Amino acid sequence: MCWFDWFIFNDDTDCTFSVSEKVTNQQVLTFESPASQPDKITPMVRELFGIKGVETVKLAPYTLKIEWAKVFKPREIMPQAKAIIIKHLAPVSQTAKL
Repeated sequence: MCWFDWFIFNDDTDCTFSVSEKVTNQQVLTFESPASQPDKITPMVRELFGIKGVETVKLAPYTLKIEWAKVFKPREIMPQAKAIIIKHLAPVSQTAKL
């Protein structure tokens, strides 16, 4: 099972997820659009950009940060983001148990 926790910062325009599954081998990997770094983008990152308002996705080995436009509230972004993260990371952790 995938485990994660999240933190929304004071300005309400970004959220950092700490996850139990590695999301990249890079120290930091930044995507400013679904077209940036096409050779390194993952299906999960591409799907996160499908959420209206998402502007940037940053990955570190066990961390995922999402930044969104100021006109959007966390309650508009977070349910979709959590569902996408679970969808993409839960199968990895279940496979690892086999």
